[in-house]
Amino acid sequence: MYKYFIISFVLLTFLTSCKKNENAAIHVDNGLNIKTCVAAETGLVLRSAPDASSQALANIPFKEEVIIVRYSDKDSRVDKITAPWAFIRYKNLEGWLFAGHLNGAKKGNYKNHDLEQLKREVSLKYKATVEYPESGKKTINTPDLIRISESGINGDLCVAWYCVGMECGFDEPGEEYAPSLWYYQDGKWNHFDIISRLGGSICSEVLDIRLRYINNDDLVDILVFAEINSGSIAAVYINDGNTFNEVYDTSDYSMSEASIVSETTCSTVIEYSYLDDKDKDGVGTTSQRRVRYNCRTNKFE
Repeated sequence: MYKYFIISFVLLTFLTSCKKNENAAIHVDNGLNIKTCVAAETGLVLRSAPDASSQALANIPFKEEVIIVRYSDKDSRVDKITAPWAFIRYKNLEGWLFAGHLNGAKKGNYKNHDLEQLKREVSLKYKATVEYPESGKKTINTPDLIRISESGINGDLCVAWYCVGMECGFDEPGEEYAPSLWYYQDGKWNHFDIISRLGGSICSEVLDIRLRYINNDDLVDILVFAEINSGSIAAVYINDGNTFNEVYDTSDYSMSEASIVSETTCSTVIEYSYLDDKDKDGVGTTSQRRVRYNCRTNKFE
């Protein structure tokens, strides 16, 4: 009886191993090898196929690092997010996770950096003496007025807020704050000038800089919304580890009115209306467009 049990156990193990190896051979590594993390606080269920109803293989905890090998050919909609599935490797496991719930979860690791030095750097860049009608001259953007919000910290990026003076229509400093983007590199703080990159004279208090994971890598990206004289624009910059590359913006469209509809990973959506070229009678028409970031192509489509 014991001998029969041993033979049966060995045979079962052999058959199970063959099945696992066969499945692993089907999924060929296409060279993506993207490092990312589980973004869902309750963890993610690793599945046997790119489908929420497929067999559950394991539960991967929140913030655990996984490697994306490739994406599914089709998108799925899970928790109101439209995104592909990602075939991943995790320790000795392989399977499918919903890509819309993956990103690099690095939030708030500035404890090792000198934030007081950052405040001084921001102050030096934006410090000014302004003549106010009622109160006379005042120095704005001293270090004690610079604000750093936890929600504006991620990876080696930080959004610092400074006072907006009369040049933007406010009578007193401190009534409104404007964001500026800074990054820590080579042992020092560096300024990333969003306004100059947008190519316009944009009054700084209408600029909104958001740190988000647009694609599935572990590098935080930038979403920008700004109001300008002729309307509003949205722009997206993807972090490649060395610099931020603009992958989309609506500033080329005349009288554009843009909005960021969704900010989720692999499913960031920008919607905007714009004025078409005028026809022969000099009348222009307004058109609307909606684009979504595609993780497979790394483009807005």
